Amino acid sequence: MMHTDWVPWKGTTPPKPKDRVYFMRRPDGCIKIGYTNHIVRRKRALEKQRGEELTLLGVLPGALRREQEIQYQFRFQQIEREWFLPTGELKAFIAETATELYVPLEDL
Repeated sequence: MMHTDWVPWKGTTPPKPKDRVYFMRRPDGCIKIGYTNHIVRRKRALEKQRGEELTLLGVLPGALRREQEIQYQFRFQQIEREWFLPTGELKAFIAETATELYVPLEDL
């Protein structure tokens, strides 16, 4: 569960208007939780780095602090660095909190 006293920029610089926490899925289904201020550029860089096409699932406003909060919430599903198992709990979180979804809910 999210901490009720959490403030996105508490102790840090407020996020820039274009800062977004994103959720991307790789072909094996695992989901990356990251943040960027340029989602298209970040997606291309990750695809080049991994050598595989990624699917952008959704985004929500936020920067490093928000990304870390979400990663902490799903730490028991973490498999490597910023990659997480595609559990029902994580998919439901994306469906409920993403301000922009890029895939139909049934495809999460």
